[in-house]
Amino acid sequence: MTPLRLSLAVGDYDRTRALFDGRVTPAGTDLTTIPVPSAETFVRMLQYEEFDAAEMSLGAYASLVSRGDERFVGIPVFPSRMFRHRDIFVSSGSGISHPSELSERRVGIRRYHMTALVSQRGTLSDEHGIRPDQIKWVRAGIERAGAIPSRVALRLPAGVRIDKVTDRTIDDMLISGELHAGLLNFSPPSFRRGDPRIRRLFTNPREVENEYWRRTGIFPIMHLVVVHRRVHDHAPWVAQSLMHAFEQSKNLALSRLLHTGGTSLRCFPSSTSTPKMRYKPLAT
Repeated sequence: MTPLRLSLAVGDYDRTRALFDGRVTPAGTDLTTIPVPSAETFVRMLQYEEFDAAEMSLGAYASLVSRGDERFVGIPVFPSRMFRHRDIFVSSGSGISHPSELSERRVGIRRYHMTALVSQRGTLSDEHGIRPDQIKWVRAGIERAGAIPSRVALRLPAGVRIDKVTDRTIDDMLISGELHAGLLNFSPPSFRRGDPRIRRLFTNPREVENEYWRRTGIFPIMHLVVVHRRVHDHAPWVAQSLMHAFEQSKNLALSRLLHTGGTSLRCFPSSTSTPKMRYKPLAT
């Protein structure tokens, strides 16, 4: 059988490296793996459908599926997983010290549907009883002003309202106190510079995240891999072939962590854990 030519756009991570260097090839395929930053991949796949398979925002994919958009078939491969407690920031002058105090506050976001915010909203709702309609959402850039386009069309829940600000950044508004908090996917530049006017809501995020993991067993998924519907309908076996190849590539990366020159044991919750079943990188 002639191998099926297949293009795959995914981040060049340790766990995908074997797909790039040829140590792993999905069975039955002639694979071209393209290293593309995830944010760029999402746009090129969602708007232009450039690739046969690609890394995809879980939040964007869920939004598409909920509307009956079946252009892509998701497979259980998750190139990016990350705790997001550490990406909730507050203005130091807001007086906010607990998540429950975000009710009726002005909170900055980049995109309502982005996976990081979906995870954070879930944390606020499930862990602290704060519903999305209890927050005054403000959409803006974190470090650059201007319009922040949505990657998918939004259908907001009843009672949820989002104000847009295009001439100020979330960083600016946290510093000035115009925003009480920000539910973000990376730290604001002023915080990175050590400005005391912005701080994390959770002052001990690593401990909070580890406790969350121990209690729930959840390591939040940020990205998955999708196969374009045209490929899946033509060759449905590709989904399983890709899944097995990603698993092989991940296991090769894990095996390198077990080399005696590495710090691999710190990557597992307990000494009895096995890499295949319990791999959990420390949140950084």
